[in-house]
Amino acid sequence: MPRNATRIAVDEGSGTLVVFDNRGERLGLMDRDAFSSFERRGSGACTSLGADEVQKLPGWSKLVDMANDYWGDNDRQIATNDDEYPDYPASVCATNDQVDLTVNGDPECTTQSQSTGGDFSGTSGTVALQQTEGTSYTLETTTNRQASVALGVSTEVKMGIPEILDVTVGTSLTTTVTNSQGTTQSATNNQQTTSTVTVSQLDGQTCKLDFTSKTCTTKGSGSLPFVATGWVWFQYKKKTHDHWLWALNMDVILDESDRSMNLDFNSIVSTDTRSQYNVVCE
Repeated sequence: MPRNATRIAVDEGSGTLVVFDNRGERLGLMDRDAFSSFERRGSGACTSLGADEVQKLPGWSKLVDMANDYWGDNDRQIATNDDEYPDYPASVCATNDQVDLTVNGDPECTTQSQSTGGDFSGTSGTVALQQTEGTSYTLETTTNRQASVALGVSTEVKMGIPEILDVTVGTSLTTTVTNSQGTTQSATNNQQTTSTVTVSQLDGQTCKLDFTSKTCTTKGSGSLPFVATGWVWFQYKKKTHDHWLWALNMDVILDESDRSMNLDFNSIVSTDTRSQYNVVCE
């Protein structure tokens, strides 16, 4: 399929496809079983796009206007994924791009001083103390507005967590999001590291590690785009421009924003940061 092909017609006599560009110039003929060249660039989970769903896309009116200009607004039916032309389908896919969270309000934090002991051998000698430093992240997302396409589809999403002042640096984690109202899912990313501190402990002493534990909860939100791709079929009751069956290529005619619908979600980022270790022997 030529990259500049915007519309095709079915030649009912031969079963071949007549290919046209955006100016209506004929680009040639293709066998009906020739592979369609639309691409899914780095897409997440995908599903078929129904005829009712395609009419909910932001750019649907542009497709209708184009069809009316080309072939008139005569009696017709809208279809996608025609069984007789499986190589010219329509689908919708979750984006594979990172989705960045927006922080809503200030984080709620609690700071505590804690202690940890270790393993000691003998009445005097050394004690091994374990210290854990860094931040552990837990992300919880709840779908508060589902997209009108790809209902019920679940997909893995790389979420970008921004830098939160006095809480954490920016990071990311992968979680699952479901296009279903009210669905809540969670994921963790533990970036804490554990090391051993060896301390000389005298007879009668007890050594421990004092450290600070800071737990924070930050509310936020984000949007996950579902992007449509492929062909929309216009099935006319009477021949128009010598054909009953025409199709438009969404990928060429519409930009991505006109082919996209968003799933909106609320988020809660919970962090546990451990730092400021100090050895105390008493």
